[in-house]
Amino acid sequence: MMYSSNDVHNNNDEEDGSRILTMPNLCDTQTKKIAWGVFAGAILIAVISLLATSLNKVESTEFGLEYNVHNKQLDEIAKGGGLYVGPPGFEFIKFPSTFVTVDLPSGTCVSRDGLRVEFSVTIQYQMPKEWMLPAVMKYRDFDKWVRNCVLVCIDAEEGR
Repeated sequence: MMYSSNDVHNNNDEEDGSRILTMPNLCDTQTKKIAWGVFAGAILIAVISLLATSLNKVESTEFGLEYNVHNKQLDEIAKGGGLYVGPPGFEFIKFPSTFVTVDLPSGTCVSRDGLRVEFSVTIQYQMPKEWMLPAVMKYRDFDKWVRNCVLVCIDAEEGR
């Protein structure tokens, strides 16, 4: 902003004759004060919104792969529990880091001797951090991966 010589005020109150130059008040009217307040409020809201959408949390019992929904990019390294900063709107594809127990449906079968045998199967698994990227690339998320694992276990249980 350029100031003319009329905008700069001279104060000759000094006894030694020196001059003090003062700048005009940029908020000299009520309308300008309101405008600056609205502008500052809008900037503050935008900064808070960007910061809030740039934070995401992974629980201590989970692993997460960072996924940028805008660029469709998947991070190669799984992250443990904590609060992470990323691009606005990013997500985590999460898998449990603890052991997961699955009870398969009970069933009956016939032994070689011709006896009817009732059985129940419970499996327990844990996804290692290193296997998360290949699992996500193939199955996209935890639910589809579990569904596939359970189907493989049922097929193995039935002897197919």
